[in-house]
Amino acid sequence: MTNVLYVEDDAFVARMVKRRLENDGFAVTVCDDGDEGLAHARTGEFDIVLLDHMLPNRAGLDILKDLGPSFPTPVIMVSGSSDLAVAVEAMRMGASDYVIKETDGSYLDLLPQTVNRVLSHLKLLEAKKRADERIAEQAATIQGVLDNMDPGVTLFDNDLKLASHNDRFMALFELPTTLMSGSVELMDILAHLAGQGEFGDKDEDAGVQELFTLFQRNAPFTYDHHRPNGLVIEIRGGPMPGGGSIASYTDITDRK
Repeated sequence: MTNVLYVEDDAFVARMVKRRLENDGFAVTVCDDGDEGLAHARTGEFDIVLLDHMLPNRAGLDILKDLGPSFPTPVIMVSGSSDLAVAVEAMRMGASDYVIKETDGSYLDLLPQTVNRVLSHLKLLEAKKRADERIAEQAATIQGVLDNMDPGVTLFDNDLKLASHNDRFMALFELPTTLMSGSVELMDILAHLAGQGEFGDKDEDAGVQELFTLFQRNAPFTYDHHRPNGLVIEIRGGPMPGGGSIASYTDITDRK
């Protein structure tokens, strides 16, 4: 059951709202004082707070200010004030929504819908946060595996932008860390290698295009690359099941 804290000093209005929300299955606790409402909100026992603007001791905006923008429980301002400035200030200070207590009582039907919408949105945000955390953990695990592999490894996305790599790859080709920071593409790496004379007696453009085409085909390939320093690097590449491509880089100089 959803626990609702309603901070409202008008006893008649409080009874109507409480009855309406309880008919929709909410458990409602009413406070008629600003200080008391602030204390109750801070207990963390409530799923959502409904807050009037004009209250004894402490106004609704003052309570919002004291709770702060990072307060985890969503707050909906439920006020008789139709002043747009109050609504804007409430939203700026962290309120999730603003409901005006219309004199015809129509807001009583609107309020349960607003509460459900705000809580649903909060659940979506929490689900996204958990998903982002899982993705970050998986990425950290993958990077840990890559960093502990002997061959160099690169992962490129479908646009041949570098998604991940390990230090061994950089060491084998003596690549600077500045090149690998930010968004770097396969062509950027190949162009850097060409500028360092990586393709020896070959035409630089032809050497770059040969390797680029192997990756671009997104099919399994094996290629022996002879570095100017005498190392022979075996490059094995192929497509990833979820899209993009992976390649390993192994020093096979002794074998050759």
